[in-house]
Amino acid sequence: MATISNIQRVYGPLLDKFVRELAKYPYDDYAGVPHPFFPEVGRNYDHALKRIAIVGKETRGWDPNLDRFIPDYLSNGFDFSKEMAEFRNMDFKNSSWMGGRPTRASFWGFWMNVIAKIYGVQDWTEIRDGKFDILLDSFAWGNANAIETATSHGVNPGAPGYLRAKRLAEQKFDSIDLLEKALAPHVVILLCSLGERKRYLGDGFSVVEVVEGRVSVLQRDGLFVFHAPHPNNQRQRYPGGADVFARIMRDLLARYNLFCPLPDVFHKGLIQDSKQILITECAGISKFDAIAKVALELRRQHSYMTARSLCLDVLNPAGHKTEYGTPYTGNTKGPCRLVSTAWSHFQHNENRPDIAEKIALSFTDMKGEYAYRKCQGG
Repeated sequence: MATISNIQRVYGPLLDKFVRELAKYPYDDYAGVPHPFFPEVGRNYDHALKRIAIVGKETRGWDPNLDRFIPDYLSNGFDFSKEMAEFRNMDFKNSSWMGGRPTRASFWGFWMNVIAKIYGVQDWTEIRDGKFDILLDSFAWGNANAIETATSHGVNPGAPGYLRAKRLAEQKFDSIDLLEKALAPHVVILLCSLGERKRYLGDGFSVVEVVEGRVSVLQRDGLFVFHAPHPNNQRQRYPGGADVFARIMRDLLARYNLFCPLPDVFHKGLIQDSKQILITECAGISKFDAIAKVALELRRQHSYMTARSLCLDVLNPAGHKTEYGTPYTGNTKGPCRLVSTAWSHFQHNENRPDIAEKIALSFTDMKGEYAYRKCQGG
């Protein structure tokens, strides 16, 4: 993924200097101090027609802490992509990330509410509960504080090395300039205090408008920033709470042409001519290779299809059968189980995570949730 390479290129040299400066002091100085957070991207971010980054204040802890991170980095380096696994698996929907189930007044609940309003999902909790996952994998996530502030629940501010690490992280990492170089977003939705906004944005941004005294629109060259208080403060200080802010964000994204309706982002299904070619090409090869071939074509077309359609419209006409020697019926569980098994085959048996990734992104169930996850415990 090109963006992950950009993140490594932009932040990697800064991280090296950061670690080597802190390593001049005893590692125990940093016990309880999380290592820096770096931007993360969804699986489809590189293919999004409008690239959106949502930037919050800080994480709630970020393992491993620096007392372990520093020696490990000095011995093994750091792979930025490995930290993205939980985010790209959408673990932010789960209570384990948040210390409780996301609500509209939480950071992730607020963003899912915005997504719901953008795409016309009447009840945002359907997104939280696993439907419409395809709507959640095309944005990036950042934080204005790479290392948590002293008031965070995820940091030990009394650690001897906390202030040293915090101040150095602010100098090295806490700037929208780095995020822009790495991610090239069209818009950043920034949810933090006014003071943090000023520090994170630095100079060069002009205020375009302030909507209802709540959301500020700023611009520098082609980059827009929509700034609002963190959702926790939205609830406490403003009538209507986070739901009003979510509605304003939705309206601004539409007015500034910074999101595309789902039919414009993805095409559902295969172009008819390519479907006929695929049916011919999928005949006579293994079932898993056929699924991989369909997935590769879907990614080429920036498209997706349901697992049911894969079975009924491609595999059956190509002559593939179930393990019982019968045609696929398109029942609820069977097609998703087949996609999940194909994903596992390439991910684990064939050691081809590149193909597994394409299968993961290409097939959904009838509700829009990724089919490969149906039998993966997620």
